[in-house]
Amino acid sequence: MSKKITFISGLILASILLMGGCFPSVNRPAEKTATCVQSGGDSFPGKARIDAVIFDMDGTLLDSLPAWDHATAKYLRTRGIEMPEEINAAIQKLSLLEGARYVKEQLGLPESAEELLEAVLSSVRQHYVTDILPKPGAVELLKELKAQGIKISVATAANKDLATAAFARLGMLEYIDFMMDCEEVGTGKRDPAIYYAVLQRLGTRKERTLVVEDALYALETAKKAGFLTAGVFDPIYTDLEEKKLQRTADYFFFSLETCIK
Repeated sequence: MSKKITFISGLILASILLMGGCFPSVNRPAEKTATCVQSGGDSFPGKARIDAVIFDMDGTLLDSLPAWDHATAKYLRTRGIEMPEEINAAIQKLSLLEGARYVKEQLGLPESAEELLEAVLSSVRQHYVTDILPKPGAVELLKELKAQGIKISVATAANKDLATAAFARLGMLEYIDFMMDCEEVGTGKRDPAIYYAVLQRLGTRKERTLVVEDALYALETAKKAGFLTAGVFDPIYTDLEEKKLQRTADYFFFSLETCIK
Protein backbone atom coordinates (compact mmCIF):
# COMPACT_ATOMS: atom_id res chain seq x y z
CA MET A 1 0.00 0.00 0.00
CA SER A 2 6.34 2.30 0.00
CA LYS A 3 0.70 0.50 -0.67
CA LYS A 4 -0.68 0.39 -3.86
CA ILE A 5 -1.40 2.84 4.82
CA THR A 6 -2.15 6.14 3.29
CA PHE A 7 -5.32 8.00 3.06
CA ILE A 8 -7.20 6.98 -0.03
CA SER A 9 -9.66 9.41 -1.23
CA GLY A 10 -9.93 10.59 2.29
CA LEU A 11 -6.92 10.98 4.50
CA ILE A 12 -5.31 9.45 1.55
CA LEU A 13 -5.12 6.69 0.12
CA ALA A 14 -1.96 5.55 1.42
CA SER A 15 -1.11 3.89 -1.14
CA ILE A 16 -1.52 1.43 0.19
CA LEU A 17 -3.18 5.50 -3.45
CA LEU A 18 -3.28 6.15 -1.28
CA MET A 19 -3.52 3.24 -1.41
CA GLY A 20 0.30 3.04 -2.24
CA GLY A 21 1.72 7.18 -0.48
CA CYS A 22 -2.08 7.29 -0.42
CA PHE A 23 -5.05 6.12 -2.37
CA PRO A 24 -7.52 7.68 -4.79
CA SER A 25 -11.27 7.43 -4.53
CA VAL A 26 -12.77 4.23 -5.81
CA ASN A 27 -14.94 4.46 -8.89
CA ARG A 28 -14.81 1.09 -10.62
CA PRO A 29 -15.44 1.08 -14.38
CA ALA A 30 -16.54 -1.92 -16.38
CA GLU A 31 -14.35 -4.96 -15.83
CA LYS A 32 -11.72 -5.56 -18.51
CA THR A 33 -10.47 -8.75 -20.08
CA ALA A 34 -7.43 -10.06 -18.24
CA THR A 35 -4.39 -10.17 -20.49
CA CYS A 36 -0.67 -9.49 -20.18
CA VAL A 37 1.07 -6.76 -22.11
CA GLN A 38 4.81 -6.92 -21.60
CA SER A 39 8.11 -6.05 -23.14
CA GLY A 40 9.98 -8.94 -21.55
CA GLY A 41 8.13 -12.20 -22.32
CA ASP A 42 4.90 -14.13 -21.95
CA SER A 43 4.82 -14.32 -18.15
CA PHE A 44 5.97 -12.61 -15.00
CA PRO A 45 9.79 -12.33 -15.12
CA GLY A 46 11.58 -15.18 -13.38
CA LYS A 47 14.96 -15.92 -11.85
CA ALA A 48 16.78 -15.46 -15.15
CA ARG A 49 15.76 -11.77 -15.12
CA ILE A 50 15.27 -10.79 -11.48
CA ASP A 51 16.56 -11.63 -8.01
CA ALA A 52 13.92 -9.81 -5.97
CA VAL A 53 10.49 -8.19 -6.18
CA ILE A 54 9.23 -5.15 -4.28
CA PHE A 55 5.43 -5.40 -4.27
CA ASP A 56 3.00 -2.64 -3.44
CA MET A 57 0.14 -3.92 -1.30
CA ASP A 58 -3.16 -2.08 -1.82
CA GLY A 59 -4.49 -2.51 -5.34
CA THR A 60 -1.54 -4.75 -6.30
CA LEU A 61 -1.51 -7.79 -3.99
CA LEU A 62 -4.74 -6.99 -2.13
CA ASP A 63 -8.14 -5.86 -3.40
CA SER A 64 -8.28 -3.34 -0.58
CA LEU A 65 -8.80 0.05 -2.19
CA PRO A 66 -12.58 0.09 -1.60
CA ALA A 67 -11.94 -0.04 2.16
CA TRP A 68 -10.19 3.32 1.88
CA ASP A 69 -12.76 5.07 -0.27
CA HIS A 70 -13.04 8.58 1.24
CA ALA A 71 -12.13 7.10 4.65
CA THR A 72 -10.96 10.43 6.12
CA ALA A 73 -13.92 12.40 4.80
CA LYS A 74 -16.32 9.77 6.16
CA TYR A 75 -14.69 9.89 9.57
CA LEU A 76 -14.76 13.69 9.71
CA ARG A 77 -18.40 13.68 8.64
CA THR A 78 -19.27 11.76 11.82
CA ARG A 79 -17.99 14.84 13.65
CA GLY A 80 -20.02 17.22 11.52
CA ILE A 81 -16.99 18.32 9.49
CA GLU A 82 -17.07 18.35 5.69
CA MET A 83 -13.70 17.92 3.99
CA PRO A 84 -13.45 19.79 0.66
CA GLU A 85 -12.59 17.66 -2.35
CA GLU A 86 -9.52 19.76 -3.07
CA ILE A 87 -8.03 18.64 0.25
CA ASN A 88 -8.76 15.04 -0.65
CA ALA A 89 -7.02 15.55 -3.99
CA ALA A 90 -4.00 17.16 -2.36
CA ILE A 91 -3.30 14.21 -0.05
CA GLN A 92 -3.40 11.51 -2.72
CA LYS A 93 0.39 11.24 -3.01
CA LEU A 94 1.25 11.78 0.64
CA SER A 95 2.09 9.18 3.26
CA LEU A 96 -0.56 8.52 5.89
CA LEU A 97 1.02 10.77 8.47
CA GLU A 98 1.81 13.49 5.93
CA GLY A 99 -1.82 13.38 4.86
CA ALA A 100 -3.04 13.62 8.44
CA ARG A 101 -0.82 16.64 9.06
CA TYR A 102 -2.10 18.34 5.93
CA VAL A 103 -5.75 17.74 6.83
CA LYS A 104 -5.17 18.98 10.37
CA GLU A 105 -3.53 22.17 9.14
CA GLN A 106 -6.09 22.89 6.43
CA LEU A 107 -9.13 22.30 8.65
CA GLY A 108 -7.66 23.60 11.91
CA LEU A 109 -8.43 20.40 13.79
CA PRO A 110 -7.63 20.39 17.52
CA GLU A 111 -6.15 16.87 17.78
CA SER A 112 -2.64 15.89 16.79
CA ALA A 113 -1.95 14.44 13.35
CA GLU A 114 -1.14 11.13 15.02
CA GLU A 115 -4.52 11.07 16.77
CA LEU A 116 -6.32 11.91 13.55
CA LEU A 117 -4.46 9.16 11.71
CA GLU A 118 -5.33 6.57 14.35
CA ALA A 119 -9.01 7.53 14.18
CA VAL A 120 -9.05 7.06 10.39
CA LEU A 121 -7.13 3.79 10.60
CA SER A 122 -9.60 2.44 13.12
CA SER A 123 -12.35 2.86 10.55
CA VAL A 124 -10.61 0.59 8.03
CA ARG A 125 -8.67 -1.80 10.32
CA GLN A 126 -11.50 -4.31 10.63
CA HIS A 127 -11.57 -4.84 6.87
CA TYR A 128 -7.95 -6.01 6.90
CA VAL A 129 -8.69 -8.35 9.77
CA THR A 130 -11.87 -9.86 8.35
CA ASP A 131 -12.82 -9.39 4.71
CA ILE A 132 -10.19 -7.94 2.35
CA LEU A 133 -9.19 -10.52 -0.30
CA PRO A 134 -6.11 -11.03 -2.47
CA LYS A 135 -6.09 -9.78 -6.04
CA PRO A 136 -6.69 -12.72 -8.43
CA GLY A 137 -3.48 -14.70 -8.93
CA ALA A 138 -1.56 -12.92 -6.17
CA VAL A 139 -1.16 -15.91 -3.84
CA GLU A 140 -0.18 -18.24 -6.66
CA LEU A 141 2.36 -15.73 -7.97
CA LEU A 142 4.01 -15.38 -4.55
CA LYS A 143 4.26 -19.17 -4.29
CA GLU A 144 5.86 -19.41 -7.74
CA LEU A 145 8.39 -16.65 -7.07
CA LYS A 146 9.33 -18.16 -3.72
CA ALA A 147 9.82 -21.57 -5.34
CA GLN A 148 12.28 -19.97 -7.79
CA GLY A 149 14.34 -18.52 -4.94
CA ILE A 150 13.33 -14.92 -5.70
CA LYS A 151 13.26 -12.59 -2.69
CA ILE A 152 9.85 -11.07 -1.97
CA SER A 153 9.28 -7.79 -0.14
CA VAL A 154 6.37 -5.39 0.30
CA ALA A 155 6.68 -1.58 0.26
CA THR A 156 3.38 -0.05 1.27
CA ALA A 157 2.07 3.42 1.86
CA ALA A 158 -0.36 1.76 4.21
CA ASN A 159 0.20 0.85 7.83
CA LYS A 160 2.43 -2.22 8.22
CA ASP A 161 0.32 -3.62 11.05
CA LEU A 162 -2.69 -3.70 8.73
CA ALA A 163 -0.58 -5.44 6.11
CA THR A 164 0.56 -8.08 8.58
CA ALA A 165 -3.00 -8.76 9.72
CA ALA A 166 -4.31 -9.24 6.19
CA PHE A 167 -1.39 -11.27 4.84
CA ALA A 168 -1.40 -13.57 7.88
CA ARG A 169 -5.14 -14.22 7.58
CA LEU A 170 -4.84 -14.93 3.85
CA GLY A 171 -1.86 -17.28 4.17
CA MET A 172 0.41 -14.91 2.22
CA LEU A 173 2.77 -13.84 5.00
CA GLU A 174 4.88 -17.00 4.76
CA TYR A 175 5.98 -16.04 1.23
CA ILE A 176 7.02 -12.48 2.11
CA ASP A 177 10.56 -11.98 3.40
CA PHE A 178 9.81 -8.59 4.97
CA MET A 179 7.67 -5.47 4.69
CA MET A 180 8.30 -1.75 5.05
CA ASP A 181 5.85 1.15 5.10
CA CYS A 182 6.29 4.77 4.13
CA GLU A 183 6.22 6.00 7.71
CA GLU A 184 9.49 4.14 8.31
CA VAL A 185 11.25 6.36 5.78
CA GLY A 186 9.24 9.51 6.49
CA THR A 187 7.82 10.16 3.04
CA GLY A 188 5.33 8.80 0.51
CA LYS A 189 6.02 7.12 -2.81
CA ARG A 190 6.46 10.34 -4.72
CA ASP A 191 9.99 10.01 -3.30
CA PRO A 192 12.06 6.86 -4.00
CA ALA A 193 13.29 6.61 -0.38
CA ILE A 194 11.16 3.57 0.43
CA TYR A 195 12.39 1.69 -2.65
CA TYR A 196 16.01 2.41 -1.78
CA ALA A 197 15.46 1.36 1.84
CA VAL A 198 13.91 -1.94 0.76
CA LEU A 199 16.65 -2.49 -1.83
CA GLN A 200 19.34 -2.04 0.80
CA ARG A 201 17.70 -4.66 2.99
CA LEU A 202 17.23 -7.04 0.07
CA GLY A 203 20.89 -6.77 -0.86
CA THR A 204 20.16 -7.12 -4.58
CA ARG A 205 21.16 -5.01 -7.58
CA LYS A 206 18.68 -2.36 -8.63
CA GLU A 207 18.56 -3.52 -12.26
CA ARG A 208 17.57 -7.03 -11.08
CA THR A 209 14.94 -5.81 -8.61
CA LEU A 210 11.38 -5.48 -9.90
CA VAL A 211 9.00 -2.91 -8.41
CA VAL A 212 5.33 -3.83 -8.90
CA GLU A 213 2.77 -1.01 -8.52
CA ASP A 214 -0.82 -0.23 -9.52
CA ALA A 215 -0.44 3.54 -9.01
CA LEU A 216 1.08 5.45 -11.91
CA TYR A 217 2.85 8.07 -9.79
CA ALA A 218 4.52 5.40 -7.62
CA LEU A 219 5.62 3.38 -10.65
CA GLU A 220 7.02 6.54 -12.25
CA THR A 221 9.03 7.20 -9.07
CA ALA A 222 10.56 3.72 -9.17
CA LYS A 223 11.18 3.92 -12.91
CA LYS A 224 12.99 7.27 -12.65
CA ALA A 225 15.10 5.81 -9.84
CA GLY A 226 16.32 3.09 -12.20
CA PHE A 227 14.32 0.09 -11.05
CA LEU A 228 12.77 -2.50 -13.34
CA THR A 229 9.00 -1.94 -13.11
CA ALA A 230 5.71 -3.77 -13.57
CA GLY A 231 2.28 -2.16 -13.61
CA VAL A 232 -0.85 -3.95 -12.39
CA PHE A 233 -4.30 -2.87 -13.52
CA ASP A 234 -6.88 -1.81 -10.95
CA PRO A 235 -10.31 -0.57 -12.05
CA ILE A 236 -10.19 2.56 -9.89
CA TYR A 237 -8.03 4.23 -12.51
CA THR A 238 -9.12 6.03 -15.65
CA ASP A 239 -8.38 4.70 -19.14
CA LEU A 240 -5.86 7.50 -19.58
CA GLU A 241 -4.01 6.50 -16.39
CA GLU A 242 -4.08 2.86 -17.43
CA LYS A 243 -2.63 3.61 -20.86
CA LYS A 244 0.13 5.72 -19.35
CA LEU A 245 0.89 2.96 -16.85
CA GLN A 246 1.24 0.52 -19.75
CA ARG A 247 3.59 2.86 -21.63
CA THR A 248 5.73 3.59 -18.59
CA ALA A 249 6.13 0.10 -17.10
CA ASP A 250 8.59 -2.50 -18.37
CA TYR A 251 5.81 -5.06 -17.80
CA PHE A 252 2.07 -4.54 -17.53
CA PHE A 253 -0.56 -6.99 -16.28
CA PHE A 254 -4.32 -6.61 -16.43
CA SER A 255 -4.36 -9.47 -13.93
CA LEU A 256 -1.66 -11.37 -12.06
CA GLU A 257 -3.85 -14.43 -12.60
CA THR A 258 -2.92 -14.60 -16.29
CA CYS A 259 0.83 -14.42 -15.65
CA ILE A 260 1.34 -17.65 -13.74
CA LYS A 261 3.33 -20.33 -15.53
